[in-house]
Amino acid sequence: MKFSIPYIVIVLSATCGNLFCQDRSTEYQLKTYTTEHGLPHNVIYNISRDSTGFLWLATWDGLSRFDGNEFKNYRHDPDDPNSLPFFIPSKVVTDRLNNVWILTNSRPVYVYDRAADNFRPGLEGFYQDARASDLTSDKSGNIWIALDSVLLRYDPATGEPDALRVIKDSLMISGMRFEFPHITFDNRGNLWYSLTGDSEIEFYNGIISGDTVFLRFAGLLSLQGFESLPLRTGKLYPEIYVSDSGISWLSCRYGIFWCDTVTGKFVSGDMIDKGQIEELPFLMWCEEKAGIKIRKPGEGHLVRLPVTEGDYVECVYADRSGTIWSANINRTLENLGLNRYTPVPPWFTHYLDEPDADNSHNIVFPVLRDRHGELWVGMRNHTRLHRIKPDGSETFFSLPPDKTGGDVPHVRCMAEDESGIWFGTTDGRLFYYRFQSRSARQEYPQPGSDEKNITGIHNILDDGNSLVINGNKGVFRFDKVTHSPQLCYNHPSPGTGFSLVKDGKGGFWLGSWGSLVIHLDQALQETGRFRIGDGENLVEHICPGDSSDIWVALMGGGLGHFFPETGQTEILTTADGLPNNVTYSILRDNRGCLWISTNEGLSMFNPATHVFRNYGRTEGLKITEFNSDSFFKTRSGEMYFGGIGGVVRLFPDSIEENQGKAGRRALAVTGLKVSGIGFQMGEAPYETDIFRLRRGDNNFQATITLFDLDAPEKVMYRYRLHGRDNDWIVTGHRNPVISYANLTHKDYRLEMEATNELGEWAFRKEITVSIPHRFFELPIVRITLLMIGLFSVVFALIYYLRHQRLKERQLLDSLRLESLRSQMNPHFVFNSLSSINYFISKEDRIAANEYIADFSRLIRSIIDNTGEDFVTLDRELQSLADYLKLEHLRFGDRFTYSVSSEKILSPEEVRVFPGMIQPFVENAIWHGVRNLAERKGHISVVLGHAGPERLRCTIEDDGIGRKKATVIRGIVPGHRSRGIELVSERLRIYNAMTRRDYKIIIEDLYPEREDTGTRVTVDLPAGIKSLS
Repeated sequence: MKFSIPYIVIVLSATCGNLFCQDRSTEYQLKTYTTEHGLPHNVIYNISRDSTGFLWLATWDGLSRFDGNEFKNYRHDPDDPNSLPFFIPSKVVTDRLNNVWILTNSRPVYVYDRAADNFRPGLEGFYQDARASDLTSDKSGNIWIALDSVLLRYDPATGEPDALRVIKDSLMISGMRFEFPHITFDNRGNLWYSLTGDSEIEFYNGIISGDTVFLRFAGLLSLQGFESLPLRTGKLYPEIYVSDSGISWLSCRYGIFWCDTVTGKFVSGDMIDKGQIEELPFLMWCEEKAGIKIRKPGEGHLVRLPVTEGDYVECVYADRSGTIWSANINRTLENLGLNRYTPVPPWFTHYLDEPDADNSHNIVFPVLRDRHGELWVGMRNHTRLHRIKPDGSETFFSLPPDKTGGDVPHVRCMAEDESGIWFGTTDGRLFYYRFQSRSARQEYPQPGSDEKNITGIHNILDDGNSLVINGNKGVFRFDKVTHSPQLCYNHPSPGTGFSLVKDGKGGFWLGSWGSLVIHLDQALQETGRFRIGDGENLVEHICPGDSSDIWVALMGGGLGHFFPETGQTEILTTADGLPNNVTYSILRDNRGCLWISTNEGLSMFNPATHVFRNYGRTEGLKITEFNSDSFFKTRSGEMYFGGIGGVVRLFPDSIEENQGKAGRRALAVTGLKVSGIGFQMGEAPYETDIFRLRRGDNNFQATITLFDLDAPEKVMYRYRLHGRDNDWIVTGHRNPVISYANLTHKDYRLEMEATNELGEWAFRKEITVSIPHRFFELPIVRITLLMIGLFSVVFALIYYLRHQRLKERQLLDSLRLESLRSQMNPHFVFNSLSSINYFISKEDRIAANEYIADFSRLIRSIIDNTGEDFVTLDRELQSLADYLKLEHLRFGDRFTYSVSSEKILSPEEVRVFPGMIQPFVENAIWHGVRNLAERKGHISVVLGHAGPERLRCTIEDDGIGRKKATVIRGIVPGHRSRGIELVSERLRIYNAMTRRDYKIIIEDLYPEREDTGTRVTVDLPAGIKSLS
């Protein structure tokens, strides 16, 4: 068991004055957490709390961290070096830098790594794997580790351990003795060293000198008579306190003991006289069978938190707020877990809460505190009135019967004026109690009168010289002088109004059936009728607000809020935080908050924050079910509510003041996930104000908590993400999870708030959530990509326009090519007709007929080739042969010719431009060999391959040559051929269209001769099926 003695003394001294109420049996409220709530195991060995606010629990199956809302569990994983070193942690200690150290059974100590949310060895180097038997901290927050041979003192600021030798009985302890000591520090900062044997524990004082600890025997604690239970550890974790007189006190799970210096033994301190209680050094301790005992300073008695028979206290921890945490153990290991004892605040004072002799509860209806401080209480099961004086003494008062021997009436309502108190009864009678005479008399109907205009009185309101009475039939005005009632307003069908209050402006509000609220003016005439919500509920009470609004208690319908001027209605129910939808009465405190009595305790509603703060047995309220018309508020703001089980008094201002003194709490993010997987940032999420996510992340989930371990179920949370949410998102303690998805890549501001006990959004935290841009989302990258895209569009547009122009030009060139080809055909016709004309002029009919036959065949060949871009080479050669034959008929005495295509194996598979060779042959005839005077000339045509899609045609003649031909053409007019020009233009156009380089080369065949002759080399475009 681990206490921090100075801490407990300070904390409990500061809080004990507010911990205890009248009845000691209800001074603490118990709540037990088990594996059903998330604990890893119900057997707990040690409890501690760090300065962040987490409660740490060492259990039989791992370590658990509790933030008030959920348990986060850590277990040993043999395959994970960053898990706990053993499945049973036995102790948790926090150093001054808030590092959490974990001790496991005879294993190395580990430290919790908050940033990585896992564990690492607490020591490095030589002692990293050393097995420790105990772990504690001194007054300075240094960590002390007990090994079997040395003590290590670890300074968390430097991270360096100092090894101290241990000298006992003048001998240095060595590792071979396996003593496994336990260590602690007393209230004066002195070291204590203990060794546990089979039947006793030896305690030693430790004197530190340099690097050595000298042990001096202090006393023995016998273990005889204490239980040995399954799964119970042998670690006591004792606390030592040395009094001013030098007496050493010991506290452990077995109780408290003091050291008898004569016998050298620790003696039980259980048998303590009442006068000695104030001398005890501890404010809290435990006894394994009796439970936990708490000393109340200055009052001379102890408060005991008992344990169930068969249970034994295993460990106990006093929280900073006065809450006590404990864990028990038993032989069956059943019904165990973490116990939370919350101090019940002294906010409520109860009256008439004890059952009657027949064990029935008092059912309270009217409550009134008069100007003399006396409390008047009427009950359904009693005809007499209870009068409770300011000193707490109680008397009874009965109203006189209407006749001797008649029934004593039951009081239903009360109203005070300057001279006394008016009482309305369930049978319609009206009584008046005068303060001066201290007696009461019946004012209506007059004794002996049979008048019964008023049957049953629900409410009485003092209105100066008259009373306004809400009865069964309707609303009456009763004259105090004449004692005569006047019915001013009849209740709507089915009759009976349940609540009548003043509106603060001279008029009245009347509550009725069917969620109906009626407004009456000063003359008690109806001026408005309104239905609150959709339900058919009784309007139990109406409370005017500050803005011409009203608050309505609906029996079964919750709390209604209505604005008569606009008709705006709001209904608040259990879904909004109300403890129960059966509401009875509403009172406003000085802050404007509403106090509402319900069927499950009281509720305070803050209209500014729209948050309910509920009060029940946990807060010390003994009454949970209240009643109609059972309320009263004094001018000082003190409130009274009655119900089944008595009357409760509260003063809201004192509750607010007490709650305002609550301990320091912080709102924090305790867990962060991205895409459902835990996210590591290099530091814990509750230790940073900025969350830097990774590139490409667009979502996160955060768990938030207010470190309020006393009443976490009372806390409400809300949050919003600026740039995403316009309104707050409200959630309760059961699901305090923030979740966002589909976020863009920028910095967000996350706001979080939590409520205090008054329902105010008192705790606030802001987090910057930074989501970096991915590379292609960086502004410079986006601009670059935009520019590239823009340039691409411009380039594509330019390319498109250029391509269109090229297509148009190609089309134009094709048309021109077709035109040139069509021009060549008439050229052949012209030349042939000239030849026919020549034969006719010579009267050579045979030659003319033969020529015409050949000419017709040639013309047919030309016509067939005209519509085609390419023709086969054999057809082109046949046309050339026909042409040469025609020309040879005409000029046979002038030349011979030869055509060779032997290098082309399959001319029928080669396709060429038609009419490309004939113009050059024609030129060789007409301007070369034709002009020879003394000999015949010769024309040679040779075709061969010149590369892919290319044939080469060589036309040679041994005629007069180019120079003489030019001279002759200038002197003798005659034939002028344009065939070569057309062929050249066709090749030029075709080169432009196909980006090829087809050439025409014209040169002298025999430059050294007089008749030089001519050689023409022409590249012919060829679409070739196979040239090989």
